[in-house]
Amino acid sequence: SWRNLKKMLAVIDSSSLIFAFRLAPLRDLLYSRFEKLLVPPEVYREVVEDGKALGKPEVPAIENAFTARKLELSQQPKKLIDAALGSGEKQALAIALEKSLSLICDDRKARVIGSALGVRILPISAFILWGVKTKRLTRNNGIALLDSLVHQGYRLKLDAYLQITEHIKKS
Repeated sequence: SWRNLKKMLAVIDSSSLIFAFRLAPLRDLLYSRFEKLLVPPEVYREVVEDGKALGKPEVPAIENAFTARKLELSQQPKKLIDAALGSGEKQALAIALEKSLSLICDDRKARVIGSALGVRILPISAFILWGVKTKRLTRNNGIALLDSLVHQGYRLKLDAYLQITEHIKKS
């Protein structure tokens, strides 16, 4: 359960970082839950450096979060996970494992591998449900935020979407 997340740090992967900074209410939920989010070097390169070159709109807010110390660049992991994953996911998983931290991640393969390794994986959509349960969001705002997330390109199967909205309505 969420109450057992004693650490005020978590590792975040690329897609979760991008979605959180495209949707301010989602970013604010992460800030409410964690003092700081660790960003692996490869995730930083993918999201900030490549994002800047591509003119991605979320990059300035992400850079500001580093300045405000809400995001922190983590060191390279000592050992990489040997799995068929992107380099950002590999680093994020390795860092979460080394530091015994939760990983905010929505990559299905990384979630399966991480869970098998004993890493606590938190999908970004789970923070919406947490926001409603802790009264940081109204039910209607929770459903609207989930819809915005999907409109931003967040991949969510229909049954998972229906399950989350059902949980929100019951919260």
